[in-house]
Amino acid sequence: MPSQLPVGPLDQFLLFGDSITEKSNDQEHGFAFASALQNAYMLKLDVINRGFGGYNTNNAVEILPAILPAPSQARVRFLAIFFGANDSNLGPPLVDTQYVSIPDFTQNLRDLISHPLIAAHNPPPRVILIAPPPIEETFIAREDVKNGYTEVKRYNRNTALYAEAVTKVGKETGTPVVDLWSVFMAKAGWVGGYHEDGVPMPGSIAAGFSDVLKSLLDDGLHLTPAGYKIMFEEVLKVIGENWPDQTPGALKSLRDLHGLKFWYEVE
Repeated sequence: MPSQLPVGPLDQFLLFGDSITEKSNDQEHGFAFASALQNAYMLKLDVINRGFGGYNTNNAVEILPAILPAPSQARVRFLAIFFGANDSNLGPPLVDTQYVSIPDFTQNLRDLISHPLIAAHNPPPRVILIAPPPIEETFIAREDVKNGYTEVKRYNRNTALYAEAVTKVGKETGTPVVDLWSVFMAKAGWVGGYHEDGVPMPGSIAAGFSDVLKSLLDDGLHLTPAGYKIMFEEVLKVIGENWPDQTPGALKSLRDLHGLKFWYEVE
């Protein structure tokens, strides 16, 4: 065994989001994004799940100081920011607890990226923005009716505008983006961008039930194992394109860095 063992925790890969992030460790039904990421970065980075069901970007700005460790506590190598599914709920008077307007949503993302607590880390975390996935309105509408709403709380065409806003903030700030909305919609055959322009987009009630989106969205909103697998692949793709030296295959593990032997090599 080495004479001096490593001291201190591994750098963190911090996942910050809503219930889609929160549920991404759950392997009850199969593949799970956060669990897969933990496996990919085993002994290289500590993957930390800070997903909060029901939260929007207003909440995110408020609680960031509580979930981001100080530089003296841990180094954050990656910070994935994944909001928009709740922000895009229809505004008052139908729903007034989660809705955030697009201008406020956009500013909140900017505020998160440029937050002084993030800048305090040296080097600063590598930030990844993740755009919300599309929704399957037909499936969601059933639940909304059960909950007493007279119309659906979410429309895919509205979620599209929030996904577009994420990509714009990414371009404006030079922050890499995983555009789940566009990736999922492409698999459903949509090539029309973020706006319908008279043609109903997959996921809308007008377009009819989408088997493809249902295969990716467990309840019309949260992800299935197949959806999480795509998310995992897209996140690793963005890392490889922007920070090729930070992919799981490129990083050295604790064994490599500190000469830690396998159990069968220990005398």
